[in-house]
Amino acid sequence: MFLCLALPGRALDFGLVIQQTPEYTNLRGAGEGEPGYAGTYIPWVSADLGNAARLYLSAKLSTVYEAGEWKYGKPPLLFEAGRSSISWRPLSPLFLELGRLRFQEPSGLIATGLFDGLRGTLVLGKARLNAGAFYTGFLYKETAKIVMSSGDRERYVLPLDYADPKSYAASRRIMISAGAEFPDLTPRTSLALNGLAQFDLNGGDSSLHSQYFTITYTVLPKESLALTGTAAAGLMENQAGDVPAHFAAAAGINWEPPGALRDMARGEFRWSSGKVDERIGTFTPVTSNAQGQVFTPALSALMIARITYTARLIRDLSASAEGTYFFRTDGETLSGNPPSASRALGGELYGSLVWAPVSDFAVTAGGGAFFPGLGDVFETEAPVRWKVQAAIILSL
Repeated sequence: MFLCLALPGRALDFGLVIQQTPEYTNLRGAGEGEPGYAGTYIPWVSADLGNAARLYLSAKLSTVYEAGEWKYGKPPLLFEAGRSSISWRPLSPLFLELGRLRFQEPSGLIATGLFDGLRGTLVLGKARLNAGAFYTGFLYKETAKIVMSSGDRERYVLPLDYADPKSYAASRRIMISAGAEFPDLTPRTSLALNGLAQFDLNGGDSSLHSQYFTITYTVLPKESLALTGTAAAGLMENQAGDVPAHFAAAAGINWEPPGALRDMARGEFRWSSGKVDERIGTFTPVTSNAQGQVFTPALSALMIARITYTARLIRDLSASAEGTYFFRTDGETLSGNPPSASRALGGELYGSLVWAPVSDFAVTAGGGAFFPGLGDVFETEAPVRWKVQAAIILSL
């Protein structure tokens, strides 16, 4: 339920989003399962600033219980500034935003999440040009998930201490992105080109800069079928002066089967380079987003194949199921114990249900397991890792 207050010449909206997520997991595959809980509270307000501008502000309070204790100490609450921006459309084809913005480059392989900065979009004929500049050092580290170097990893594992800014803040980097999208290249194709560069401001021996160029092409052979292909290439520059190249690729197919049931089948493939030699290195995205539901490595030296099926069973109830198999593309990045020369990591199955009887209330339930025994990188007798969870989402 959204509340609206009319003011002279202005419209003010405000509300609160509450999410409660209990879970029971065994992600290490050893011992018994552990109960967990996560709660988030997101107050927000938005207002029109004249005919061409709008203000949106939000914050996020989180509490997490895991491994038998409250994660954030005393008090067990984490505060973050949420998505917040001033948007302005001075001309019909030009749109500008400033603040903490949700950003994802077109390939979805490199950077996804909230970033502080500014960006603009300009529509010229069939082309949509975009550019942005962002800073990451004010974000909370576990939300940003920027772990690109050994220095990043050392700061990431520091326990949260509000008296120590280094234990809260994400890796300090500047990210610049620019690209062009052609959503109607032809009646049945679209094209997106993007360049992105990030510059390490942390200093030290582990300093790492990187650049990426991506191209994404989509074709719709028929209304019920969409095919997408993506290629990414770039360079990594470390403090020692090495400049190895790194690569990634993705392909996807979406198919809506005929019939009265509203459903979709999706196949997805992702690949990223592992370390080969001094000229070709491990693909390292800016954000280390999980590539699975239970087994959650980042897209570095990883290859995955995934099949997903989603269906709306009745008006208020949807279900989905997915199966994913993981491979590694080098022998170092995702190593087992004892070390193995194999590349097959194992498979994962996950399913979920979503019940949304009204637009501002939803209940989800899901669960799945990762089976390391289906590969041979980990020990032959490595136990299954699993997770079950539920969530209640309420908008007030």
